[in-house]
Amino acid sequence: MHTSAQKSPLPPGFSLFGDDEDEGHITSAAPAGVPAAAALDPAHWLVCTGTLTRNAEVRVKPVGSEGDAAPVVCIDLDQVTPTAQAVHVEQVFTNATRAKAEAFASHLKKGMRITVHCPRPAVRMSFNDAQHIEVQPPHLIDHQ
Repeated sequence: MHTSAQKSPLPPGFSLFGDDEDEGHITSAAPAGVPAAAALDPAHWLVCTGTLTRNAEVRVKPVGSEGDAAPVVCIDLDQVTPTAQAVHVEQVFTNATRAKAEAFASHLKKGMRITVHCPRPAVRMSFNDAQHIEVQPPHLIDHQ
């Protein structure tokens, strides 16, 4: 059992969720686009822990339905629990909080173990080395 206290790599009072008083913990305030009831439901969240394979970086990417450019903290994790797979993670910031995104990214260094919380509807899988793609006959496709 690991008993030593973990020290946060982030500056004191730094918040991952935009509220300097919540000290980076998930609060009852729902992230944009997440119904308040879902924000409190653990089944709504995918939580995984992994090791950074390189330093985090901020990229400007199109986000939202309008495709507006916004700063995005990008990280790559390896040995992600529980499946031991690699995962690419992005956290969108507003243009007004770009400095906060840069400060956050500057503290995320290769080799650190971090835990990511993501709303399940926002999780997207990518198969980067598919070996076979097969077209299904129309009668086998679920048209829900």
